[in-house]
Amino acid sequence: HEGMDINLAIGGTWTEDVVGTNGIGTALWAGAPVFVHAAEHFCAGIKSWTCAGAPIRDPFDNSIIGVVDLSGHPDIFRPHNIGLVVAAAQEIEKALAEQRNEERARLLEAFISSATDYRRSDGLLIVDHRGRPVYCHNVAESTLHAFRSDATTETAERRLERFLAGQAGDGDLPAALGRCHVSSLKAENGIRGAALVFPERAARPMAAGATAAGATATGAPQAGEDGALRIVGDSTALRQAVEIARRVAATPNVTSVLIEGETGVGKELFARLIHEGSRRTPGSPFVTLNCGGITRELFGSELFGHVPGAFTGASREGKPGVFELAHGGTLCLDEIGEMPMEIQPFLLRVLEERVVRRLGDSRTRPVEVRLVAS
Repeated sequence: HEGMDINLAIGGTWTEDVVGTNGIGTALWAGAPVFVHAAEHFCAGIKSWTCAGAPIRDPFDNSIIGVVDLSGHPDIFRPHNIGLVVAAAQEIEKALAEQRNEERARLLEAFISSATDYRRSDGLLIVDHRGRPVYCHNVAESTLHAFRSDATTETAERRLERFLAGQAGDGDLPAALGRCHVSSLKAENGIRGAALVFPERAARPMAAGATAAGATATGAPQAGEDGALRIVGDSTALRQAVEIARRVAATPNVTSVLIEGETGVGKELFARLIHEGSRRTPGSPFVTLNCGGITRELFGSELFGHVPGAFTGASREGKPGVFELAHGGTLCLDEIGEMPMEIQPFLLRVLEERVVRRLGDSRTRPVEVRLVAS
């Protein structure tokens, strides 16, 4: 109630240029945590208050989007008040970052599942519902420049936001984007966005079904393309599964894939299809490991390798693990559900840090592997 008397309420103005020194406005101005106590306030009406404020930053562009403020009578003054609001602001920023990462993952999944015609050599820009880029590949700096703030013209972000909302057509898209195909993406939980595909700059004949705007109809895989015809079958479900595998293979930076299916349905064939379609270095290794056929004691050695004398019965010369053997290529872990729980934290660390440490070794080795689990 006392806060209402000084306009400390929804809709109140607490910027420093209006109210002077205060926990909220000064934190916004300084872009850093502040503590304003009693007489340090500028206005006489709030000199009987003490305030601690910490800015909240947008994880997308680091801009300040709010402030966490703790205000009250001077008797609430505690040295840890500033730490409390800083911790609260950091938790909010962390939650926003997690939400954005979730949105990014959902939009990438929506693109992989879509019918958008895309080749790895093409440029790809995926944006959220506000037109903000969340993923890019082979996109020129001049194109990304169109998404930067401009005080004199409507930004590409705003134009794309209007396009996604149905308030603008293709002709209203920024000219700086050049010739591209824009398709809307709809993911789970109401997440919306768009995929902008920029055809390879080198001139090539227009594919069957292409339009003057550059949109190409997606058809069945051509003979021999990405080894798709290695999987024999013509059912709708199988063709859809092959198409999804091809899209996963062609999507950059998708380093981990999970294939689900009953035993004997050919999951390893799909893993090899993804490997061959990824266009990695010709001759790159494809290594498979059946997790159901390894004893619990040997799991660490098989995955990560070991140095000489690491354990009783270890090879005298040492042995590289399957991650090292698959470096530069693809590692297929079959029956991943049979992996012991105690091994999983070490596997996650390899996936996150992209390095492996052999059993008994003190140094790490970098590995670049696409992991396909089934």
